Amino acid sequence: MANPVTHIIIPMLIAETYRRYFAKKGFSKWYVFLAGFFGGAPDFDLLVGFFTGNGYDLSIHRSFTHTLLIPITTAIIALVIYALIKKKILKGEQYRISYIVLAMISIGIASHVLLDGFDGMTNWFYPLSITINLPNLIVDKFRAGFIDAILMFTWLLYQEELFNDILRFLRIKKA
Repeated sequence: MANPVTHIIIPMLIAETYRRYFAKKGFSKWYVFLAGFFGGAPDFDLLVGFFTGNGYDLSIHRSFTHTLLIPITTAIIALVIYALIKKKILKGEQYRISYIVLAMISIGIASHVLLDGFDGMTNWFYPLSITINLPNLIVDKFRAGFIDAILMFTWLLYQEELFNDILRFLRIKKA
């Protein structure tokens, strides 16, 4: 089971990489935030269980909240909207925003479900009974914490101000 930090930072790194190297203009940092938010969203059912007194209910958790069918569906809808925009059938900023938001939902949830698949307890295609087993990469809490530390450090380096400060400190000129 990946830690919440991993679930949030991985989709943010994916979205930030897209924003920085491909989208450039018109791709708000809020979209990066949304990818991270939806990276943590499949575990929100645990909060509901906590507040209702049901606790950690595996019959609900990692069922409909951890299916790849949701991000696949949102990705397909995003691609259809994108294609309709390119063909000039849909016009307006609201459509561009909607396909980007749907793509961020898809990236966030898909990364969460795939990460949780590495401990072998996720039915990726719920309610179907198709199972895919991945190797267990997260053996103990120490390794999970170490992975989170690397991800956090990578995220901090992605922040341009910090990265530029490090380059200045090391007296390295940006290419």
